[in-house]
Amino acid sequence: MKQKVLNVSSGITVLQGGEDVNNSEENWEEGRLGLDEEHQVVVDEMVDLQVDTSLGLVEIKFKIDVSLDEKLETFAKENGLIKKAAIRKILEDFFKNT
Repeated sequence: MKQKVLNVSSGITVLQGGEDVNNSEENWEEGRLGLDEEHQVVVDEMVDLQVDTSLGLVEIKFKIDVSLDEKLETFAKENGLIKKAAIRKILEDFFKNT
């Protein structure tokens, strides 16, 4: 069995269960990559940290009240996002011109 490899660089071939799948934006958007458990691998914390570092990401954690969480959930659903992505979008939009 071929090793599963995740490579987020555009145009790189990803080996998935013995078949080569082109790591194109189209394959990710169409769900040929990433949605099926066959195409998912668990990574350890070190790899997760390396990915975050290479993308310039930091993790933040905070608590919000229930009513604000409900509004965030509604916003996320209306924009086809999960809550974390919705928070990122809100922050990006807020700080866009600073």
